[in-house]
Amino acid sequence: MVDGRSVMEQFNEIKSILDRYSQHKLALDEFIVVMSIIDKLPPSWKNFRNSLKHRKEDINLDELGTHLRIEEDLRKEEKSKSEGSNHFLSKLSKRKVNVMLRKTMKMKWNLEGVNE
Repeated sequence: MVDGRSVMEQFNEIKSILDRYSQHKLALDEFIVVMSIIDKLPPSWKNFRNSLKHRKEDINLDELGTHLRIEEDLRKEEKSKSEGSNHFLSKLSKRKVNVMLRKTMKMKWNLEGVNE
């Protein structure tokens, strides 16, 4: 992955390639695919990459896509805010999204526990 292009665009290209593999009944371990994508995130995503690598729980490809989309949206928002010079609101928005993401993941885990 490169810094000059949208991470989600690049992620969707990778997913498209993986879909073609599955059409030919070539199975790849999802954990290895997710970790490979995380390892290949652009250099400017170093802190985000490290936070994903050090998570206690594993995430699947769809969850990775959600995390990447949220992070990319936050980065775009921060960039536009910084151009408008209001960093406080962008940091506040990032905190709100992180709290919402944690709550969503907690609800998912609770629902999975109920279904077992």
